[in-house]
Amino acid sequence: MPPRTVVRRSVITQKMATKVAQSANPRAAVPSLLKLNQVLKKRQNLVVPHSELQSCIEHKRFISSTYSVGDYGQIEELPDFDNVQPEEYNNLFRKYLLQCKVKCNFNSQLQDVKNIQMKTNFLNVIIKQVSSPDFIKIVDKETLTEFFQMLKSNIIRYTPPIPDLARVPMIGDDITDTIIEASWPHLELVYKAFQSFLENPKMDPKSFVDNITQSFVHRLISLFNTPDIRERTVLKLLVHRLYLRFNVHRPLIRTEMQNALYTFLFEDKFFCGVNEILEIFMSIINGYSVPLKQEHLRFFHSILLPLHGSDFYHSFADNLAICIGQYVQKDASLMVDFFKGLLTFWPKSSTVKEVMFIEQLDHILEVISDDQFDAIRMQLFDKIGDLVQSNAFRVSEAAMILWRNDRFVELSIKYSNEILPIITPRLYATGMQHWNSAIKNLAVSVIRICMDSVSPEESAQFNQKVKENEEASANQLQMKKQTWLAIEQQAFTNNPEMRPQQA
Repeated sequence: MPPRTVVRRSVITQKMATKVAQSANPRAAVPSLLKLNQVLKKRQNLVVPHSELQSCIEHKRFISSTYSVGDYGQIEELPDFDNVQPEEYNNLFRKYLLQCKVKCNFNSQLQDVKNIQMKTNFLNVIIKQVSSPDFIKIVDKETLTEFFQMLKSNIIRYTPPIPDLARVPMIGDDITDTIIEASWPHLELVYKAFQSFLENPKMDPKSFVDNITQSFVHRLISLFNTPDIRERTVLKLLVHRLYLRFNVHRPLIRTEMQNALYTFLFEDKFFCGVNEILEIFMSIINGYSVPLKQEHLRFFHSILLPLHGSDFYHSFADNLAICIGQYVQKDASLMVDFFKGLLTFWPKSSTVKEVMFIEQLDHILEVISDDQFDAIRMQLFDKIGDLVQSNAFRVSEAAMILWRNDRFVELSIKYSNEILPIITPRLYATGMQHWNSAIKNLAVSVIRICMDSVSPEESAQFNQKVKENEEASANQLQMKKQTWLAIEQQAFTNNPEMRPQQA
């Protein structure tokens, strides 16, 4: 289930932005610019009221996955491996595997306590055996097939239902509805047995590649939709290990993960494991060769960019930002596409999400080159102007705090003749009309930065243009009023009954 806390700019994202900035824009800001925005750098952000509750109200439920009725049964005692003869090893190991296919009823543990304990012991024995380097030498093909059948019979299942509350994209709420997999004590051991097999130093992937089928990979990736975060964490490590060991299946694994994200974006609109899948892609993207293949560029444009439009963006924003940053590192031209993608999926009704998008703009401005900025500058400042005038004080504040960024101030000065006529009228309007007094004061500070960054003559010209625009707006408003009055009078003339009766 996606977490319900507001995602802030993480240390990882900051490091990524710094790393990209060093490679894409090695030169520092002009020293004289550093004095212009010191007031903003020292300013404390406005504090948003929080709930007085000391902690979240947790509603935690334990529900077991759904298996077939025939999967349940009684587990039989078996001898241990201490005195087993080599020729009997595979036969005994298959018996252990057969017993571990039996499912236990965790919804009524008191009734099934013996089976639960016996299966736990058997799974621990299996883990010990598959971890041994000699296991690969001793085990035969039939036993390996049974081993994978045991894994599939336990792992591949119908997961617990996703809570209705989790499907509502609430941010920063104080109530969480969590479903915990009741059979996790056994599932964890089954996953551990699989991981121990993959990590066995004697395991040759070429010998076992036939056991990792397309159907198995598809069902494995679909398990990322489990509401239990413990299983998603283990799955993340397991899929990453499969990707490393089975080179031949790498395209298949990438395709299945992309399909899961496609389904989330365009069909179901909800998927618990988006954050974990993006974390896997972080390491995959890092290994892409340059120039990027069309397949990888298609993933960037068709999945990573549209993910910004998700209602659950807050639950995977950090990992998505890192994936985007890695792409831009490998192909700087994607910076412009990323910016245009942000504008396309810009939120209309979520203040928190808008603030997060503005933080993404801040990242762009830290690493953008002059040529890239030249391609987006008009769209960028038109959008910033709209944000500055937002009635949501957090959005307006976040937009004006962009002037803390030295690179942003530098670019504003370089293109001041084009940019200031766009931005200064909106800053003046915010400073005069915004309902929040702190935002008014902030707008005045930003106006001073803008005016101090140009010559007195240019500043006077901009002030004159602002006055002219205000007068033009007032005249236009007066003309509209006169037009409506004329229409009203004409309506009364045509139909006197429409005229309001005087008391």
